[in-house]
Amino acid sequence: MQWEENFLLWIQANVRTPFLTPVFKAITRSTDRGGVWLALIFAMLLFPRTRRDGAVCLVTLAAEVLFVNVVLKHAVGRVRPFHAVEELLPLVRPPDDFSFPSGHTAAAFAVASALLFAGYGRTASFLLFFAALVGFSRVYLGVHYLTDVLAGALIGALIAYGVHAALGG
Repeated sequence: MQWEENFLLWIQANVRTPFLTPVFKAITRSTDRGGVWLALIFAMLLFPRTRRDGAVCLVTLAAEVLFVNVVLKHAVGRVRPFHAVEELLPLVRPPDDFSFPSGHTAAAFAVASALLFAGYGRTASFLLFFAALVGFSRVYLGVHYLTDVLAGALIGALIAYGVHAALGG
């Protein structure tokens, strides 16, 4: 969609700065391969009081990875924006998989939403804010369209809700 391409080019021209670029690279890197989410989950699994919720988060993250990265990305097959928009320069090593939906964003919203549904109000609120930053970082860095990120956020939250409902939360 032309408006999305224009939006990415607008961000590249008007929002990217030498200060923000390392910040958003760090945010994205912290979530590569589930990084910060797996660390949080494994920390929760260590303590009896949070073990069940950690297990629910682990199931939620696994379901998100399977649905988004294994099924949906391949079914949709949307090319990354830096392949479609000649002027767009990605600021991280270009991913070699498909663009829709954003797996980073889906994972972030899946874990944050799972904790929200489990009753971790303040922690979940902070993580939902962080999840939004993860999503924006993917657009800022030029590796996702805005709709990839919005769909990832919705899918992650829906998967968390589904796992929560299925496991009797």
